[in-house]
Amino acid sequence: MQKAIRLSTSKYHIRYTEEFKRQIRDEYLSGQKSKSELARNHGIGGGAYRITLWLRSMNAENRSTFLNPLDQEAEMKEESE
Repeated sequence: MQKAIRLSTSKYHIRYTEEFKRQIRDEYLSGQKSKSELARNHGIGGGAYRITLWLRSMNAENRSTFLNPLDQEAEMKEESE
């Protein structure tokens, strides 16, 4: 698994490969882990928000299509509060 390519000397500037982004998308869509869990497990800076941006850039504009069951539950809890 390819994780990231460091393009500068700054530890804060990390670019992730398209292959890695697709892998994260596929893991997310499998429904096994939430975006937050994936970000934490893979050390993705920007967390769940960054993964959301990746999904959108992969033509995942319709969130209901790209929400796995774990994130659907979290959203339902947020809406009821």
